[in-house]
Amino acid sequence: MEGEKAEHTFQLINTGAKNFVISRAEGSCGCTVPEYPKDPVAPGDTASIKVTFNSAGKHDEQNKTVTVHCNVASRSLMLYMKGFVKKKEAQ
Repeated sequence: MEGEKAEHTFQLINTGAKNFVISRAEGSCGCTVPEYPKDPVAPGDTASIKVTFNSAGKHDEQNKTVTVHCNVASRSLMLYMKGFVKKKEAQ
C-alpha cells in the first residue's frame, strides 16, 4: 500500500578464497536504502544486506536496484527488488 515501507534481506555467501569487502552500497533512488556489513566477510561466511523501500508517493509497478561496490572481479554486484504498490485511496 502506498506510504508503507517494504524490507527484504539478501543473503550473500563468500565463495571466494579471500575476504569479501563491501566499500559501499547505493540504492537507485532515495526511496531505496541498503544496510550492509562494514566488516570483511571471510571465505565461507555469509553476510546480509537489508534493503528498505519507502513507497511514499509511489504507486503501480516499482523496479528498484542496489549497487554493491565490492572487491570482486566486476567491482560491483546488483541487487534487484520488484513489487507493486497499490495507490492510497483519497480520503
